[in-house]
Amino acid sequence: MGIEKKSNNKYLVRIRYNSPTKLNFSKTFDAFYEAEACEKAVIEAYKKGLPIPDYGAKRSDLVTLEELFSEALENVYDSTKKYHHKVYLLQGQIMEALGRKLDVSHFDIEQVEKMEKYWRDRGNSHSTLNKKRAILSKCLKYGIKKKYLSDLPDLNWKNTEENHRIRYLTPAEEIDFLHWSNYYQYTDLHDAMIIGLDCGLRWGEIARLQSSDYVADVLGHDYGSITLTKTKNKKNRSLPVTARVDAIIKKRILKSHNSKKLFFKYNYQKMNSEFNTIKNHMKIDDLEFVFHTTRHTCASRLVQKGASLVMVKDFMGHKSMTTTLKYAHLAPKNMIELTNLLEAEG
Repeated sequence: MGIEKKSNNKYLVRIRYNSPTKLNFSKTFDAFYEAEACEKAVIEAYKKGLPIPDYGAKRSDLVTLEELFSEALENVYDSTKKYHHKVYLLQGQIMEALGRKLDVSHFDIEQVEKMEKYWRDRGNSHSTLNKKRAILSKCLKYGIKKKYLSDLPDLNWKNTEENHRIRYLTPAEEIDFLHWSNYYQYTDLHDAMIIGLDCGLRWGEIARLQSSDYVADVLGHDYGSITLTKTKNKKNRSLPVTARVDAIIKKRILKSHNSKKLFFKYNYQKMNSEFNTIKNHMKIDDLEFVFHTTRHTCASRLVQKGASLVMVKDFMGHKSMTTTLKYAHLAPKNMIELTNLLEAEG
């Protein structure tokens, strides 16, 4: 009993029970997630004494996630509004995590948990997760209205960005991680980590870095600077770099040959695979420990060393001060100074 991968890359679900009643079920699927959903639905129906789902039905009789999203986008969201295209893009990201052909009639909390992990591993913030949950919830409610599914799973709305802990690397973790990246000869990951730690760049910003983004001589600074033109908040920003980032960029420019990109042929999938290899080696069992943690680390260190929140906002490229304020609690010195003002005579 279980799911078996066949030689033709299809997935066979076999379920056998002899008591309290006999069940002999088998069905082949093209995708593993379809087979997994089928297995769960059949076993659950059997144990509850309900009719076994009819997986012999034609595909047209079922509604996929892609079909639900398309229909909901047309009927629920106002196509004249600016956010319509944003909803479409976020729907695409949801389907990237779950699969376009997912049968929505079997959507449950397990899919929600899988999505959470998928998005967190890719550095999504809680505000981004909440936007995706809101779209998913609205589309699923539309599906319930159309009788495509029977109930709405718990989308865990309690995890708000304001209450979310900030995970950052300790100095010891940084030393350990960079050591193992050298040990495994993950040069690209090693260099990207340092740029993330010292400049606070998002992975996408690092991946897009080109030799032309670097300026070697900056007035009043011993090292060069980088200019980011494709950022999340759509605003360009220039950052002076540290000594070790300066050395990394110069080295990569020399080795880039005819390529403009500093991280040529190094994509997210390869980076994430290498990152998780070292994470597992270090025995770090923490879903919050992802590449994006380097960005949190940069902002946290700036605040801990006394930088004003306004300067941190500009350095990190935060669109709103609300985002920067997440790090305010890391500056106890500021609170001490306020207390001293109250203690002062006169």
